[in-house]
Amino acid sequence: MNLTLEQFRAHLREAAERFSKRLPAVKELVDSDRVYLFGYGGKGKMLAQQISCLSSVNVIVFDANPAVRAMAVQDGFRVVTHIDQINQASYGTILGACQAQLEQAALLRRNQIYYQEAAYIFDAPHLASKARDFSDSVLEKIDSLYRIYLQVNNRSRNVFLAVLSFRLSLDPHDLADCRQPNSEMWFDIPAAESNRGYRTYLDVGAFDGDTLQQARARLSVSRGIAVEANEALFGSINEVGKSYPDGIQIMPCAAWSHSCQLEFREVRGGMISVAEAANGDLHAGPIDDFVNEPVDMMKMDVEGAELSALTGCAVTLKSSPDLAIAGYHRPDDLLSLPEFLANLGYTSPEFDLHIGHYSDCFDDTILYYLRQF
Repeated sequence: MNLTLEQFRAHLREAAERFSKRLPAVKELVDSDRVYLFGYGGKGKMLAQQISCLSSVNVIVFDANPAVRAMAVQDGFRVVTHIDQINQASYGTILGACQAQLEQAALLRRNQIYYQEAAYIFDAPHLASKARDFSDSVLEKIDSLYRIYLQVNNRSRNVFLAVLSFRLSLDPHDLADCRQPNSEMWFDIPAAESNRGYRTYLDVGAFDGDTLQQARARLSVSRGIAVEANEALFGSINEVGKSYPDGIQIMPCAAWSHSCQLEFREVRGGMISVAEAANGDLHAGPIDDFVNEPVDMMKMDVEGAELSALTGCAVTLKSSPDLAIAGYHRPDDLLSLPEFLANLGYTSPEFDLHIGHYSDCFDDTILYYLRQF
């Protein structure tokens, strides 16, 4: 059932109220000299370092992997070697695995703190923003988000609503019925919902070619274009290119709205700032200056620079490729990216907008635009 505006508002306000009711209990858990962290993978490690930088609370790490525990010790954290040492303590435990928090919660008897709750309590950054901004922006722009909700394909509206609810409740149970395995990201919805064939795959933010490899296997593309600024990854991308009948071409710079140099700065315990600078280390430029052939599918994941990158590929988008765009780097991405793309013709009935989500945290919400015939 599709929600009316009043039902949409009520649903999201209820999610916000749930967190407001839980907030005092979570604050009490961290109002001490220490907190445990269950899981020292990429996200857990980052949060541990942010907490240490932003507060006087000591983070004590538990991870089932001895090698990971050793890495935590090397990074300056105390560790415990068995989960019973957490269960017997009265301190709070942050669930640090953003791909498996509900599974982690089942192993603990009490005092669980979800990852995004901890990021909120400690006022931790999320790339160029604060984690709190992701919650605050939902209620501030609820009516505008409802307009996006109405644009989303009926089969994805529950996902969009769940993501917004989660940003307010910070409880991953809100995502349980719709989140998909991380291994499915970028390809499950095009594979299931698209009715067109794909030849050329444009990967903006190609990294080491992992999604190019999956695109070849899952979408049967034969031509690849990789936008990647890190030259150290070119060898891996070219190795993937051996499986492409028509090869892979590399655009050796970051995607941006115009040609310039960029400078990355880390501020405030992990917040990332990207700015143009004449002496910046990273060369950036518009995709339109490089791509001179029709594209059938474009994936874009550029750490919060999606809007700038899209500005620089307006000509490329005239060939009407299907899109898979990261929509989770900035608080307003779920609103600003669809609004921008609508001005470039990505609207119904020519395109269907689908939403996918692939984690137990703010990360990995993807916007899919699939052309209809």
